Amino acid sequence: MIVMLGFLVFAVFLPRGLSSRQRAISEFVFAILLLAKIAFITGVWIHSQQDVRDMRQVIAPVEAGRRVLDVQVLKMTIQHGLTPCPSDAAYRI
Repeated sequence: MIVMLGFLVFAVFLPRGLSSRQRAISEFVFAILLLAKIAFITGVWIHSQQDVRDMRQVIAPVEAGRRVLDVQVLKMTIQHGLTPCPSDAAYRI
């Protein structure tokens, strides 16, 4: 979205009074910024694919149509007042 707004700026606004050297430098800088943004988005996309593969690996044993319990695990130690409960592998406070 930000890149689209950047292109819109160039559609509405044309700087005047720049020498040919200044114009070339500004074009080069904007091209580098655009390429950096594209590289950043590409990196995020590539790393997100690893997250998708990890999630698919985790949910692979679950059969279609089975009920799944969503659980949030607290990573706390016994030092924080938690004691292990061997009957259900949960923690009691």
